[in-house]
Amino acid sequence: MGGILGARIYFILFSDLAYFLQKPWEIVAVWHGGIGIIGALLGGFLTAVWYCRRKKLSFWRFADTLAPGIALGQTVGVFACLLNGDSYGKPTALPWAITYTDPRSLALLNVPLHPIEIYEIVNYLLVFLLVWKTRGNYRTDGFAFLTYLAGYGVARFSVEFFRGNPAIFAWGIPAAQVFGVALILVSLACFYLLGRKSTLHRA
Repeated sequence: MGGILGARIYFILFSDLAYFLQKPWEIVAVWHGGIGIIGALLGGFLTAVWYCRRKKLSFWRFADTLAPGIALGQTVGVFACLLNGDSYGKPTALPWAITYTDPRSLALLNVPLHPIEIYEIVNYLLVFLLVWKTRGNYRTDGFAFLTYLAGYGVARFSVEFFRGNPAIFAWGIPAAQVFGVALILVSLACFYLLGRKSTLHRA
């Protein structure tokens, strides 16, 4: 539930806030479309922190357990975006461009576009494989989850250069790139702090 709420709030804030202020009843009309994965991650994160505190569980160990599934879920989920064209790429003349012709599609019609959804699928699959392969090598709780966060941050920052309809944060900068950089910096800081804490405990 936290992920769904976060996803919707993110979409409202960074897509067309003025529209939702004029038509507030549309805020709850999720069936009309409009969610954002970054908001889902933030909402899910806060919910997980609350849940772990309530159940007296280790958040970092809990997050490590979820990390591979989150990465794989994102990989599979982007296929839906590929089918309906709601997250399309910029026009391009490259030979691997994709063209939407179905009038029900949310993408630009009859225009060769960067297949940004395929770029995302490949990137997120690589993140999943990285987390899956390295998860057993870490001695510190949280490192697998932080590997996912850093990998996702890099992947999302990169693919946004090819997106045709990015949500804008400010000054023309895509919101996803801002959050991508934030994820990278936060994960690196947590890597350092958790690693230092673990070293001190072993000493």
